Amino acid sequence: GRGLPSLAEVVDGAEVIPYAVLCQTVRQNDSVLAKAVRGTLAVPDWRSFCEQITSLYNDVKRKVPTSAGKNADYIPELASFDPELYSIAVVTVDGQHLSLGEADSDFPIESCSKPFLYALACEDLGGEAVHKHVGREPSGVAFNAFTLNKDNVPHNACINSGAMMTASLFHAHLPLADRFKKLTSGFADLAGRQKVRFNQAVYLSEKNTAHRNFALAYFMKRFNAFPEHVNFLEAVDFYFQSCSIDVTCDKLAAMASTFANNGVSPLSGATVMQPRVVKDSLQLMYSCGLYDYSGEFAVRVGLPAKSGVSGCIYMVLPGLLGLAVWSPPLDSVGNSVRGIEFCRRFAEEFNCALLDLIFDTTLAGSHATEKSADEDNVEDLPKPSRNNSKLLQKLGSRRLDAAERARVRSLSARK
Repeated sequence: GRGLPSLAEVVDGAEVIPYAVLCQTVRQNDSVLAKAVRGTLAVPDWRSFCEQITSLYNDVKRKVPTSAGKNADYIPELASFDPELYSIAVVTVDGQHLSLGEADSDFPIESCSKPFLYALACEDLGGEAVHKHVGREPSGVAFNAFTLNKDNVPHNACINSGAMMTASLFHAHLPLADRFKKLTSGFADLAGRQKVRFNQAVYLSEKNTAHRNFALAYFMKRFNAFPEHVNFLEAVDFYFQSCSIDVTCDKLAAMASTFANNGVSPLSGATVMQPRVVKDSLQLMYSCGLYDYSGEFAVRVGLPAKSGVSGCIYMVLPGLLGLAVWSPPLDSVGNSVRGIEFCRRFAEEFNCALLDLIFDTTLAGSHATEKSADEDNVEDLPKPSRNNSKLLQKLGSRRLDAAERARVRSLSARK
């Protein structure tokens, strides 16, 4: 016969669902509702989680004025954005979705494209081939600096020279038009088959003011950094195109959620890239994703993230969710002032940095025995988490009160 109905067919129009039918259907489905019935959602208390995110969003909007930063003005199209625009989107590995503010408004992806371009290049060629021409280390200098590593290749794929290099490698045998189609198709797959669009005005604005990027390309050419037979000026042009793709906060969060879900899009269910590629991309983001603030972000937030000068930041909680923030005013190193503050408060609120998944600092801080100053404080140090999955599962219901947050900060200071 036809077999069991889908979960949607069971629920649609039904006032009463027979218990046996519901149980059988849930066992054979992997939808959000099926996981909710089974109690296996990555964020089990979704309503509480949404309330907390909304509270954080409003708090940052109220306490961080747009005057604390300034729109990027070296790319004229970016200078024209309303500085009051502010949006947040979250997509979990189960496909649950939350958006606040202007989350469906288009903006150019800019440097947020770099880890995606790197990942797609690694998926195409393999990581070893890519890393013959681009390194893995933080550069320690500005993102557009004239510097190469000891092997005369860019330090990493998150600085301009490194992104131009990965652009030169991506389906290099194809005509430029076909390469661009491959790129936008890859971005769309990461976003759960949501289409992305090319922003011609931003592209022309980028190209007409890109004297330093052209100089960087010639600098790399001088040291034979590009592969043989590569048209390096075409690679620069392709890099500009990759930065001029319009996304929304919703789409960017969906792309981040594919990274969070180990290369499988939570929205489409399609495998977009291999887990090893995702791992390499997240490690790159963790060490190099926030320009000259990368090390500070790793300490204060502790999650893989990438920023762009259009004011967007996306962050990945592996195995849990992707999050995107957009607010155009930037700080002195080129990161969104509201975006950075939201990410910082998010990490503090949920205590979800990568090392918190190994060392449960909250439990150590809440239950450690108080000792005098001259006693050994070994017991106060964070303990390795015995069950990381349970720690992740607390995200929807775990909210540190002010005393707990102060306790964690105190422990960190003593270390």
